Amino acid sequence: MQRDSIDLCTLNVFALFRKYFVPTLLGMLGMAAVAAVDGIFVGHGVGSDGIAAINICIPLLMLLTGAGLMIGTGCSVVASIQLSRGKHKAARLNVTQAFLLATTVALVPSVWVMASAEATAKALGTSQHLLPIVKDYLLWFAPSWVFHIWATISLFVIRLDGAPKLAMACSLISAAINLILDWWFIFPLDMGSWVPPSPRRSA
Repeated sequence: MQRDSIDLCTLNVFALFRKYFVPTLLGMLGMAAVAAVDGIFVGHGVGSDGIAAINICIPLLMLLTGAGLMIGTGCSVVASIQLSRGKHKAARLNVTQAFLLATTVALVPSVWVMASAEATAKALGTSQHLLPIVKDYLLWFAPSWVFHIWATISLFVIRLDGAPKLAMACSLISAAINLILDWWFIFPLDMGSWVPPSPRRSA
């Protein structure tokens, strides 16, 4: 996909807002839809215990997403100032520094959680019944944190490069792939069926 024809130096603020608002909004709606459909798939395919395990672990993802948004916002603001001054090398350096910081922010807790998944699950407030599920979910969940924070920052960098439609396409395509894989793993491959039934389900 080619870069959007947006000149950040010549367009007025209202035209820039219009060109950025719709693609950014659609991209965010696509990612929000993933969370909703994820819950539907897990609820129907795995059951209430699966939903409970995800809700116990999700605060960690929210903290990581918040860190990614803060780093991405700060990076895009500082880099845009450098670009406006014609300092392209300094802008690239700012982006590189943001990715290095984000990698550290995500990698350190990811390694710690993988090394102590049971202790983390208990610290998050899991019950003994859900402990095996939460522990297993964390072991699969934690390695993705680095890629998640990279993706969060990359969307800011792509928009900074004057390509909001490309950022939207990245969000929507990844959301569609996520939904397809959700359905495939949970239903055709029957992954998650090992979860022990809760008393309510058998009632």
